[in-house]
Amino acid sequence: MGFRSLVRWIVGLSVLAWAGYTAVSATSSYLATQGMVDQVLQEASAKVKTAASTGSQPSFEDLAADVRVTLLIRARRYGISLDERGLGVLPANGGLTVKLKWSHPAVTYRGDPIVVVPMTMERSVSGP
Repeated sequence: MGFRSLVRWIVGLSVLAWAGYTAVSATSSYLATQGMVDQVLQEASAKVKTAASTGSQPSFEDLAADVRVTLLIRARRYGISLDERGLGVLPANGGLTVKLKWSHPAVTYRGDPIVVVPMTMERSVSGP
């Protein structure tokens, strides 16, 4: 095996390792975000059920605002780079719909992302 072949193998394996690391890292970011959103929606659903059991009608507009703020706070706490413009919490048909758009940096240079992996998620929860 010549020097050129060795360099090609090393470069090829490095690119493959980087791609694998990026895939695992992006998947981890997606699953962490999914878990966070599901947990916040479960808490909101519990609030709606509690309000319904006491006979009051829950305000999904107010609940949507609370869910939005909670998601932004928890995203910062968990280190998820979630932009306010990419987060939509909408009251819909007696429930809530959460739409997320965020990006996971694949290549950074001096702290600035150069190549990003765009991600989206949509979750819904219905009222009682």
